[in-house]
Amino acid sequence: MNHYKNGIMGLVVADALGVPYEFKSREKIKQNPCVDMIGHGTFNVEAGCWSDDSSMTLATLDSLQNGYNPVDIMNKFIDWYKKDAYTPFGEVFDMGMATGDAMDNYLNTKDITTCGLTSEYSNGNGSLMRILPICIYAVLQQLPVEEAIQMVYETSS
Repeated sequence: MNHYKNGIMGLVVADALGVPYEFKSREKIKQNPCVDMIGHGTFNVEAGCWSDDSSMTLATLDSLQNGYNPVDIMNKFIDWYKKDAYTPFGEVFDMGMATGDAMDNYLNTKDITTCGLTSEYSNGNGSLMRILPICIYAVLQQLPVEEAIQMVYETSS
């Protein structure tokens, strides 16, 4: 069980390490490589602040405590988006455009199956971080691979 916790902690720590470097060029990062937890940078937040990716990972984990329910996961995402839940200091300071659009779509339609975007340019890396809790859940529940893949797809969408 500890390796699952370590995976989540590693995700959040790596996210916090990367926050000051978001949207910086490779050249800028080479000039000031990440060797320690620092603050400020792109969003001018304190050292150790994680981003939307970790917040949504934590929301997913929270939801999975009661079993897999995509609507509940989305509602936890909305708690983050609208109520600043799962944030390091009670404020959302970063959110991908595709994520924001998908949540706005959900708020307008309440349809979990059509709120996600489908264009070639609406596939950021944030969902990759959010699927770790789903994978851990699937392993702990000993779910068939096909079912786990469907859950990953739904959560990512």
